[in-house]
Amino acid sequence: MTIEEMRESFGSIVFNVGSVRPNSSTPFKFEYNGNVPIWGVTAACGCTAVEVIDGGVVGTYNASSSPGVVDKKITVYFDDGEDMYIRNDKKIATINPNKAKLTLSIVGNVEV
Repeated sequence: MTIEEMRESFGSIVFNVGSVRPNSSTPFKFEYNGNVPIWGVTAACGCTAVEVIDGGVVGTYNASSSPGVVDKKITVYFDDGEDMYIRNDKKIATINPNKAKLTLSIVGNVEV
């Protein structure tokens, strides 16, 4: 599966929360209709709760108390046959750079 095929399998790879109030919560959903199952998801920030459901990725963005631009990232990992983790020569596990993945974005603005 190529990056372009992964992108096309989602209705959109960007979810715009618009202008939100400080300390508010906004649910989101990224629809997915691809043939390769989603293995898992991770959010780059603790302000975003995310999970895989049948048909996509859902979650909640929790706005901070500070006003400003929102640009949060979610990484989607696909069940492509590659191991999720690899071990280096010191036996330390890291995420396999060959694992098929795609980055989704949550954008918007926290009001003053």
